[in-house]
Formats: sequence, structure tokens, C-alpha cells
Amino acid sequence: MLAGQNRVVLRYAVVAVVLLVFWVHWRAAYTAEVRAALGDLPAGEEHLDELVQDLRDNRLAFRCKTVLADYRAGRPDLEEHVADALERVDHLERFAPLRRALARRAR
Repeated sequence: MLAGQNRVVLRYAVVAVVLLVFWVHWRAAYTAEVRAALGDLPAGEEHLDELVQDLRDNRLAFRCKTVLADYRAGRPDLEEHVADALERVDHLERFAPLRRALARRAR
């Protein structure tokens, strides 16, 4: 049996891990939809524009705004910015394995 203080420390550690997991998954919301909208950019432009407002990760939102600005202006570095946004999506999904599993099912 654990001593009383060790149980308290263990409880706090478990609570901290659970909160971290929830926060990571909360941040990774909409990654599958963003990936789909980036993959089908001419048709997914409006959907991506709507998703940017709901994104919880500021870096991904900024990269998606850059992609939309490049697409609308017809700039040549569009592919580079799409790759940057997809890299951020991969990063978020890497730390949120449940989101990644749900994204695979949706495909």
C-alpha cells in the first residue's frame, strides 16, 4: 500500500496527465477537415475560410489564412504554404492519437 502522501501525489499526476490529453485533443480539433479542404482547394476554399474561424490552434489558423490569401491572389508560393499548413496538421495529429484514428476512419 502507498502512504497517504504518495496517493495524493499519484492522484495529482493522473489528473495532470488527463488534463494534458484533453487539452491536446481540444487543440487538434478540425484537423481532418482542414486536411480535406487543403487537398481540394478550389472546391474547399469557402469551407477552409469557415474553418479558420473555428480553429483552436493559432499557428494552423495563420497558415490557413496564408494559403487562402495566396490562392486568391494567384501567388506562385501557394504549394509551399499548403505544405506548411499540412505539416502543422501532421504535428497536431501526432500528439492527438485519437484525432488521428478518427481521421483515418473518415477517409
